[in-house]
Amino acid sequence: ATAAQLRSIGLMRTVVFRPELTSSRQRQLQSRAFVDAMKRKTSVLVALVGERVMGSADLLVEDVGAWGTASYVVNVCVRDEARRQGLGRRLVQSAEQRGVDEGAEAMVLHVDVDNAAARRLYEAMGYVELDAQSSLGAHFTGDDFVGGADGASPPSAPQLLMAKPLVAGAALSLPASPPLSSPLPAPPPPAPPSPSL
Repeated sequence: ATAAQLRSIGLMRTVVFRPELTSSRQRQLQSRAFVDAMKRKTSVLVALVGERVMGSADLLVEDVGAWGTASYVVNVCVRDEARRQGLGRRLVQSAEQRGVDEGAEAMVLHVDVDNAAARRLYEAMGYVELDAQSSLGAHFTGDDFVGGADGASPPSAPQLLMAKPLVAGAALSLPASPPLSSPLPAPPPPAPPSPSL
């Protein structure tokens, strides 16, 4: 994204994600915070109609230790007048492809629990709820991923963590603790039933 596009995206995100900001100074500061946050991402994806920014999404590719590499899409944003035209889907699909290109095995995202339209979209695209206690989920639940670290204020609604494998065989529900080096012994067989008197 160009510098001008980043500024346009910052303003768009401020309007969409922070509608309670009414003064031009508040909006300018919030927009600048979004732009600063975008500079720390692996990629900023932009949906243009002509020269006008109509949507955007940020992508971060992370090493998740023993789990491998995963990508995280955040701030999927489409202008009101461009909604219901498939831009959000195309932005997420582009983020998925970019994640694969960067070696990611899964895509992770947060969505407001009460955002039914976005949840339906993600579920239709193959995303499932991710256990926050899994090694993959635990990585993406810290303050770096929720709670305002991305230039926005903390989410006003509860967030749902969702994920989708990007490569065949990627397991999303690995336990939060590393696997044991040797398997646990099998449990003892059940005791025989006691005779009835």
